[in-house]
Amino acid sequence: MTIVLLLALTLGTFVGPGVRAQALACDSPLGLAYGGSFDNGQLLASSVAADLQLSFARFNCCTDQMMGAWCPANATAGEWLEVRLYRPANVTSLLLQTPAGSATSTLDQFILFLELADSAPGSLTQFRGKDNKTEVFAANYTNGTYRLDLGEAQTVRRVRIVVANFTTRPCLRLELFGCDAPEGLVPSGIVAPTLSLSYTSLEDMALECRLNNQPAFGIQYEVTWYDANDVNMSSVFVDNSILTSTYNVTSNSFTHDQSYRCAVAACYIPDCDLGFLSEKKTSNTYRPEIQLLTDSLHLREGGGTANVSFISNSPPSLLCVRGNKQPDCVVTVMAYIRDVNPLICASANQMILPQVLFPDGAQSELCSVKVTNENWRTVRSISVIANQDGWLDGTTNSTITLTVNLGSQDFYTA
Repeated sequence: MTIVLLLALTLGTFVGPGVRAQALACDSPLGLAYGGSFDNGQLLASSVAADLQLSFARFNCCTDQMMGAWCPANATAGEWLEVRLYRPANVTSLLLQTPAGSATSTLDQFILFLELADSAPGSLTQFRGKDNKTEVFAANYTNGTYRLDLGEAQTVRRVRIVVANFTTRPCLRLELFGCDAPEGLVPSGIVAPTLSLSYTSLEDMALECRLNNQPAFGIQYEVTWYDANDVNMSSVFVDNSILTSTYNVTSNSFTHDQSYRCAVAACYIPDCDLGFLSEKKTSNTYRPEIQLLTDSLHLREGGGTANVSFISNSPPSLLCVRGNKQPDCVVTVMAYIRDVNPLICASANQMILPQVLFPDGAQSELCSVKVTNENWRTVRSISVIANQDGWLDGTTNSTITLTVNLGSQDFYTA
């Protein structure tokens, strides 16, 4: 016999269009060259040789140096140099330059990765050339420079050059060519945040809105807090390196079944004050509750037990407050089993044969678990087992309902 269990729980701006379009006459230096508009903080590398500086990666830099270029600490494939933009730009080509003062330490072959403006923050895509087939590019230098034409302009937030092969040491200087991207672009690929409770005590707790995108250079996130009536309680820009925002609450914040949400929108740092924000993505709704983790179970007579699992997203005191009880009320999760089509014996007493049992309670139809300050963060389970009744009754359905009791009665605790 197969038993299918059905589980239930009761409880008292616009986003810009695609951004790979080309621009006319889009072939100007973007400002990475020595003395250009880029700042050194826009450069990042896997490592830098001890006798050099990361800023030496700028085109035409360091002409008075014996070795003027970026070189990694280790002369190995896989090292990389990266240029990050405060807002997207249309990039049409890369101009590589051999080191000042050395014609023998050169990057000969490389792989190119781009963070496209219409991708999720932090997501790199390998560029495969005009033919969409080339994976490794050969830097054939003429008079100390090599230019890689990307063909169609790529609207990007980040450019990464990965070392594939080299002579002596993989060193280079670099400039990007292209033009500014259209005004009004906003970050794409923003996903909904996750809202939870950060709890130390009733006097020290806060709602925590956790952003689920990767940190990305040049992108800032605005978090807005809402109550159950969609009232905007607060808006704040968060630190890009932390990607969380908190909102302080008290136990009174959860009376009258109050609930909360947070929403996140993203902007490029130079454009945030101009109001160019992505569409808001909204979190889950938070209220103190028991969360059911098991959707369904399949049991077979003679088989083992299975577990109905759940967890509390708050300490019991907040569950009590939500139910308009005193904070010290006893919180008990009670499970009930009901057969959808009860099996009734064809006898005078019309006895019902239960199809599912709690193994610790033999014929019991009720089992309960207390939620305490010690266990509320822990996944709890209630075990069930198919009743070996000896009848050939085929597949049947049963429902297990979990109910949260807010009271003082001392129930059996699993």
